[in-house]
Amino acid sequence: MVLSQLSYFSRPSAGTTMSDVEDILRVARERNLESCLTGFLLYRHDCFVQVLEGSREAVSRLFCKISEDPRHRDLTIIGCKQIDRRAFTDWSMGFLSLRDASRQSLLRYSTTSEPELVQLDHDSLVQLTLELAEAPGLQPV
Repeated sequence: MVLSQLSYFSRPSAGTTMSDVEDILRVARERNLESCLTGFLLYRHDCFVQVLEGSREAVSRLFCKISEDPRHRDLTIIGCKQIDRRAFTDWSMGFLSLRDASRQSLLRYSTTSEPELVQLDHDSLVQLTLELAEAPGLQPV
């Protein structure tokens, strides 16, 4: 099977709450297991950044659903490429709120003095996400 890895950035719609994000995660984890998708979601009050992995068809189908989800706006693909192996093998959908992330980790990948995720290229975003996924206390889900 040919594997694809896609990363995107979006802004949460006005009124999106942490409860909405928890609903997104619950559904994503169930459906990703069924579709053999893996990935990791980063969330901050003003953005979602996600890496998805799986078959090209499954990744494309899920991205289409995300693009139709009213909780997302300004959806932008950061990158998409074919991969030999998954980076997030153990994660049906990992998650980290960026308020819990190390500012130093975020700044290491930023081109400005502020951690602006929208400026990252695909490979940098994957590396940052992998680094954040190893944060103490995070367990694969």
